[in-house]
Amino acid sequence: MGNNKNNEQKNFKDDFYARGHWGLKIWQTVVTLVCWLLFIIPGVITGMTYVAHLTRGRYGWFFWHYPEGMMTIAFLLTVLAFACGMIAVFCLASAFIQNQRRYGLSEKWPLVDLNQNQQEINLAEKFMTQHFGPPTVRHNIRTYTVRPEQNLATDQLKEIIHGKEQD
Repeated sequence: MGNNKNNEQKNFKDDFYARGHWGLKIWQTVVTLVCWLLFIIPGVITGMTYVAHLTRGRYGWFFWHYPEGMMTIAFLLTVLAFACGMIAVFCLASAFIQNQRRYGLSEKWPLVDLNQNQQEINLAEKFMTQHFGPPTVRHNIRTYTVRPEQNLATDQLKEIIHGKEQD
C-alpha cells in the first residue's frame, strides 16, 4: 500500500486528460484558442499588408501604410533568409562529412588520444589500489564499507588523473 502511494507521488497527473473535469477542460481550451489567436492575427495582418505592398494592392489588404514598417519587414525577411541559408549550409556540410566518413572515403580522426586515455586509466587504477585495495577484492566483494579516512575530497581523483596532485 505504501509503495503504491510512493509511485503516485513520482508520477505526474494531468486532470485535463482524466475523466470528468469539464470546467477545467473548457477553460484551458478557451485560453489556448485565445492565445493562438493573439499569435496568429498580428501575423496575418502583417503578412497581408506586406503582400499588398509588394503587389501594389492587387493581392492582400493594406491594414497600415508605414514605409518604415515595410522596410523593417523586408530587413527581417532578409535576415531570416540569411540565417536559414547558413543553417542549410551547416546541415548539408555536416551530412556530407558524415557520409564520407561512414563510407570510408575520408580519414576518421580519433576523438580521444588513446595513449593519454590509457595513462589516465592506469593512474586512476594505481590510486584506487593504494586507497581501496586490489581490484580483485574491490570488484568481487558483495559489500564494501568505506572508512571515513578513505573518503575522497572533491575532484581529488580528477586532480590525480591530470597530474595536479602527487599521492
